[in-house]
Amino acid sequence: MLQTEKNQTDSGTARAAREAAQALAREVADSAIYKEFEAAAVAFREDAEAQKLFREYQSAQRETQMMRSWGDSDKGSEDRFQRIEKKLIAHSTHKRYMAAQEGLLILLKDLNDYLTEKLGFDFADLTKPAGGCC
Repeated sequence: MLQTEKNQTDSGTARAAREAAQALAREVADSAIYKEFEAAAVAFREDAEAQKLFREYQSAQRETQMMRSWGDSDKGSEDRFQRIEKKLIAHSTHKRYMAAQEGLLILLKDLNDYLTEKLGFDFADLTKPAGGCC
C-alpha cells in the first residue's frame, strides 16, 4: 500500500471513530437520565436554602476533619457535623440531585462495561492520567 493510501485510510478510520464518539455523546446528552441530571443540578444550584446547607456542610466537614487530624475531635463538632449532614441529605432538592447523579453514574458505568466488552480493554482506563502514581 502506498503511503498516501495508508494516510487516507487512517484519516478515514479516525474520522469514523470521531463521528461514532460524537454520536455516542449526543445519545448520552439526549437521554432522559442525563436531562434529569442537568435539571436537578440547575435546581440544586439555584436553591438558596440547599446551597446554604451545602456550604454549612462543607465547613463542618472541614472543621471535623481538621480536628480529627490533630487528634482533637470533640463530641460537639462531631454532633454538629452529623446534624448538618442529616439536614442536607433530607433536603428535597439535594436528594433529587444526588439521585440524578447516581442514575447518570450507573448509565456511564454500564456504557463503559459495554464498550470494554466490545473493545477488549477497559475503556474508562483511557481517562486516567498517563504515567505517574495513580
